[in-house]
Amino acid sequence: MLAIDANPECAAVTAANLVRNGFGARSRAVSMFVSASEGTVEFASVGLGAAGSGIEGLSPTAETLGLSVSVRSDTLDAIIAQTGFVPDLVKVDVEGAERDVLAGATRTVGEHHPRFMVEMHSGGELTMERNAADVLAWCAEQGYDAWYLAAGERLTSADPIAHRGRCHLLLQRSGEPFPDVLRGIPQGAPIDTVLDRLQDSTGPR
Repeated sequence: MLAIDANPECAAVTAANLVRNGFGARSRAVSMFVSASEGTVEFASVGLGAAGSGIEGLSPTAETLGLSVSVRSDTLDAIIAQTGFVPDLVKVDVEGAERDVLAGATRTVGEHHPRFMVEMHSGGELTMERNAADVLAWCAEQGYDAWYLAAGERLTSADPIAHRGRCHLLLQRSGEPFPDVLRGIPQGAPIDTVLDRLQDSTGPR
């Protein structure tokens, strides 16, 4: 597992938790803002509190308090190359920076074709319609399909999720069917229920 977090405090806690849970030899935690290019980003954050963001309007608590920190940014492609990890699944929860993360992952997609679980956000000047349209355009360029997890339906336009403030998408290579194991899992389902279902589908782990 490769864990990446722009918030240095959160990255440190993640590293400690990986070691505590027996994943120290098979994991790495990196403090970095994943973006479309290398540089620095002003990251609005309240430490280990509410979620932070590098997108204006997406971290209202930190912005109201005037709390931010300058953090390094780089592409997922560069981070993958530096760490040597070969991803099969990439979870993206970046409070509005979804499009930038994907823009910096084209080499990773071309070489490894991972699935992406993306939490989509809207806020400030970023509408869900605009965010989803950009993600769908990226999918078309990369030969990927976007699936709306709540409905298990493939998106061909932003319309089905344009009204959402936040939602979740599965991005995977075009032509691959929606995973049967994910069908019928309600939003907010207890994690134990989901894990039991996954174990039933794959056998003992």
